[in-house]
Amino acid sequence: MIDINLKKWFSNFNIDVSFSFKQLRNVLFGVSGSGKSSILKMIAGFFAPDSGYIKVGNKVFFDRDGKINLPIFKRGVGYIPQEYTLFPHMTVEENILYGVRVRGLNLDRVRFNFLVEKAGLRGHLDLYPNELSGGQRQRASLVRSIIVSPNILLLDEPFTALDSSIRVEMYELLTSIVDNLEIPTIYVSHNLEEVYEFAQEIAVIDNGVVLKCSDRDTVFSNPVNPKMARLLGYKNVLKVDRVVGNRVFIDEHIIKVEKPVPQADFLFIRAEDVLLLRRDTDISDKENVIEGKIVSMYSGVSSVCLKIKDGSLLVYARVSKHVAKKMELKVGCDVLVSLKKEAIRIGWMS
Repeated sequence: MIDINLKKWFSNFNIDVSFSFKQLRNVLFGVSGSGKSSILKMIAGFFAPDSGYIKVGNKVFFDRDGKINLPIFKRGVGYIPQEYTLFPHMTVEENILYGVRVRGLNLDRVRFNFLVEKAGLRGHLDLYPNELSGGQRQRASLVRSIIVSPNILLLDEPFTALDSSIRVEMYELLTSIVDNLEIPTIYVSHNLEEVYEFAQEIAVIDNGVVLKCSDRDTVFSNPVNPKMARLLGYKNVLKVDRVVGNRVFIDEHIIKVEKPVPQADFLFIRAEDVLLLRRDTDISDKENVIEGKIVSMYSGVSSVCLKIKDGSLLVYARVSKHVAKKMELKVGCDVLVSLKKEAIRIGWMS
């Protein structure tokens, strides 16, 4: 259990958060500048909150009322920042064992061998950091942080500078090690894909406050307001005029949702959940069909995002490049889309 309740006042920014994690793999998610790294550094002990407490398992790192503020070396924290932090004059093995040596710990040889093999560093132990690739340096940093059996592992976007294929390998390595050794971990990120791949629980941070903290699937499928929806990748954030039962009115359009709702300020739906239909499709059994015109198209690596307009209503849909080519989609085309009720989420004002 990781239990965080802290406040910190800066000259132009305040942090006021309270959240708990019960799982091993946890993420602080939000845009750059939202306060994630500052929260992580307070947990590590680099500077103290103005009030509150920080508890990891049965150990209290900080408690303003109880006058407890453990120094960094007594917290037992493994901390990995964005920058490579290996000592350039030490070999990989010397770097890995540095924390063991300065803390006067007995080396757990089984743990050492497990981590070195898992990280693929067996043949690189005698090399120096400048002889390693970026991915190898971060693997060495990860092993060095874990070899000392930390109470908690804190990672501040350490894989940002790596190529995408190497990042995927690092997430897999990190997940495997954390699960095998059962190390409570907090990972800071603003990348949706890596958050979804790694997290069991997520705290969504915005402007120094927590918008929501829950398990991964609950967070991703239930944004509470437009700001959180956009953070979580919902392209369609539709302003609601009024609600009658399970019918939601947006200008002249009526959208049916799964259950009657007493009130709604917004509808959220992911672009990839908007179903694009052929013009000759039988729509008698389709939900919330909208007929519009493609007003713009944005092509990515493997998909195309369409902006479709029907009167005053703008809807985004995402399809694969194969589908876009097969359907001969282009700006100016008339298209049909279906908003599936099960994919629609209800939201309220911030």
